[in-house]
Amino acid sequence: MLVKFNLNPKFQPTWIAINTTEKTAKSERMANAITHLVNDWQIQGSAAGKIKMISLYEITRFYTQNKHVVCEVGQQVYRIKSRIYELNEKLPPDTFIQISSSEIVSLASIDSLALTKTGSYQVNLTNGETTFTSRRYMQKLRKEFLK
Repeated sequence: MLVKFNLNPKFQPTWIAINTTEKTAKSERMANAITHLVNDWQIQGSAAGKIKMISLYEITRFYTQNKHVVCEVGQQVYRIKSRIYELNEKLPPDTFIQISSSEIVSLASIDSLALTKTGSYQVNLTNGETTFTSRRYMQKLRKEFLK
């Protein structure tokens, strides 16, 4: 599938168009998936005393930091109220994957995997961050990501 950007200042707000020869079940599923990803699921995050609604597609990962669950959006970190296990139950499994008991990563933000000397995976993210899987979640990561 070809992904193309058409940049123009008059495109306010940003919108997505699907160009195809005919409307098929596959194109319908694609439209529903895009709509769900962009519009349906948002989470409330707080940073520096300000509260922001964050869309699912913006989030790189969720992890624990100083006994709090945070989500990473670009270089910004937002504190959220949900627990990791609650997020794991709510998040779409085709978009996010739990790689340890304290971290959930967006599949789209995984750049590469590297096997470490200890036998676990080093997960390199598209934003330059590096994290590691725990042994408990290696099989799931291998099954989902290395298909």
